[in-house]
Amino acid sequence: MSHQPELVIVGPLNIDIIAVGQAPLEPEALQQWMGLSKVSVNAAGSAGYVLMDLQRLGVRCGVISTVGSDPLSAFLMRALHDAGVDTARVRVQPGTTSAIAIYMLLFGSKKRPLTGQVATHAPWPAVFSDADFACVAGARLLHVAGYLHYPDMWGAYMAELCQHARTRGLIVSLDPQFPLVPVDPPWMVGLEGLIAHVDVFLSDEDEARSIVGIDDLDRAAAALLAAGPHTVVIKRGAQGSLIYHAGGERIAQPPYPVPEAEVSDSIGAGDAFDAGFLYGVLEGWPLARCGQFASTVAAMSLRGPGGTEAVPDRAAVERACAACFGG
Repeated sequence: MSHQPELVIVGPLNIDIIAVGQAPLEPEALQQWMGLSKVSVNAAGSAGYVLMDLQRLGVRCGVISTVGSDPLSAFLMRALHDAGVDTARVRVQPGTTSAIAIYMLLFGSKKRPLTGQVATHAPWPAVFSDADFACVAGARLLHVAGYLHYPDMWGAYMAELCQHARTRGLIVSLDPQFPLVPVDPPWMVGLEGLIAHVDVFLSDEDEARSIVGIDDLDRAAAALLAAGPHTVVIKRGAQGSLIYHAGGERIAQPPYPVPEAEVSDSIGAGDAFDAGFLYGVLEGWPLARCGQFASTVAAMSLRGPGGTEAVPDRAAVERACAACFGG
């Protein structure tokens, strides 16, 4: 695509296959059961859902990542392209397959995958090219997604890209998530050299505790702020979120309420929150408004399969946000 992205994401992409329905719990009945369910195939991953949600909100996005050469990888690329994402910086690795998560939400679960496969390629380029650096330099915000997932990929080159962005006036954000292989906390070792170049840090509460090795969330946030970011956001699911600023501001953001009967699943809800918050950051909104908007986007994502299908455009989110939080 020819347009210059406003926001560039570096992170992993994968496919989510989600089946939502109701199956019998008794083993004997389950062996004989063949029922219909609602099945969706989604462009997903730590980068994928954020990209798709931001595009729905009207932000021009680009992505630096890698995918396989199998048919589902082709579907993934087509879905991103059709959504308007600039995929020019995605490498297709011949002879490899992309990661797949399979969610069989047939027994009351709203999130946990039943099975899947790991990618047989690196989650993003091992070395960034001059074209990658140029793509980032032309944007307004660089977001790094799912960095802690892959300890083999921890290295100075990601810090170099973030430093490159900062020196060119970009905002840099990070949602590191968690290692996919056993790594004893604190996980801050994986962020050394990188977090100092981050402006906005996003994580869930368990990740925040494990990154710094501190259980108390206020103290954990203080440790994260001391490491470099100006803003730390800790997502707490149905309990809302906590937003901290280096200037001393602390905001306890309540959740946008969604009746349990209306929840399809919570897959990608944290990514939807990231998209909403980063939208507000790009708009220059106060932190409180960013938190309200992010909570609304996350809540709306719960009503459809995956992190994107139920997310509407900005105008619809604004109306819902105003109705819930005022303003």
